[in-house]
Amino acid sequence: MGVYVDFDEEKRRLNHFMLMIRRTVEKFEEVTADKTVSRKIEDIAVELGITIESSAYVYGEYDWIITITAENIRQVKKFADSVVVLHPGVIERIIIMQTLMFIKKHYILNPDRKK
Repeated sequence: MGVYVDFDEEKRRLNHFMLMIRRTVEKFEEVTADKTVSRKIEDIAVELGITIESSAYVYGEYDWIITITAENIRQVKKFADSVVVLHPGVIERIIIMQTLMFIKKHYILNPDRKK
């Protein structure tokens, strides 16, 4: 028996988004680091009906990447605004990108990828 993977977030009435976050040049204080790794951001997400799929501090043009699922872009924008409020003076910019289709997810090719 094969493994069935549902890649169609639309069937579940969810959209997938990525938030690319760039820090300011301000010193990253310990209190800010504590907020970043705390459950506070999870609480905000739950309040807005968002599920955080992953959160990673990265090296490159952006410093932090969060992937989420949400019903609509309005929820995501509120979430992004809340992240800025949670980290005052630390975030320079947040880019929101919506995933249109997964080609591969969690090591599994999307069976509908040729659409």
